[in-house]
Amino acid sequence: MVNKEIHGVKVSNPRIVSLAPSNTEILLRLGLLNQIAGCTAFCPKFKNSFGPLILGSWLSIDFEKLEFLQPDIIFTSTFLQESIVFELEKRKLPVLHLDVRSLNDVFQSINFIGKKVNLRDKAYEVMAGMKTELNDLKKLAQSFPRKNVLIEEWFDPCMASGNWVPEILEICNCNSILKAGEISRKVSLEEIEQFNPDCILLSWCGFKEKSDVSHVFARTDWQNLKAVQSKQVFAINEQNLNSPDPRLVLACKEIIQKVHGVEV
Repeated sequence: MVNKEIHGVKVSNPRIVSLAPSNTEILLRLGLLNQIAGCTAFCPKFKNSFGPLILGSWLSIDFEKLEFLQPDIIFTSTFLQESIVFELEKRKLPVLHLDVRSLNDVFQSINFIGKKVNLRDKAYEVMAGMKTELNDLKKLAQSFPRKNVLIEEWFDPCMASGNWVPEILEICNCNSILKAGEISRKVSLEEIEQFNPDCILLSWCGFKEKSDVSHVFARTDWQNLKAVQSKQVFAINEQNLNSPDPRLVLACKEIIQKVHGVEV
């Protein structure tokens, strides 16, 4: 994980702006609800409530509103927000950027954020709890037959979920079409046919739990896939899987439920 720090933060109770749902979730787990002055419309728990000021969407931020808040720390995440980081730098604002690509990066990001908000011990507790839950789920999943699982992050074109997702699938005793650490990318029909998934999970970005499985069954060139023939195609909560934070535990539980057919 690449952490880019533009300004040092040395305040005991920092006023925080979080421009990524994953960072907001981590901050909430650290008990910092009352210190989050601003966030995005995609951040957890705040939408349609009397909470922090909504500063925009994932890739479109109202910088004037943000400056009005006079934050001590601004957290951003992933390469998708690099242009936002550039603008924050240009305005000489205190941005801390996390580029999370792997499961280990997720753990590091919890520790990094905890350090910057003066809550190292709490951050360690959150991280350790997440690791324990994932290890327990891994032990459970080992009792079921291993399966090939395609997780589709986008549908036009078909994009397979990468980054930390292959590691999450490994915990769930599943094979991924992408390798651990490989970024999400377009996959060809030939690759999919060769992989021949036992199960297809739809985790379309921005669709929450409303990915349309009928879209997959309508693909004429997918009719010979095992998952399609056996009707093992399901939508899952993409917010839990696509956000690198402790909600990945919930994503693991849902994957085990869908793929292995057991309640967790």
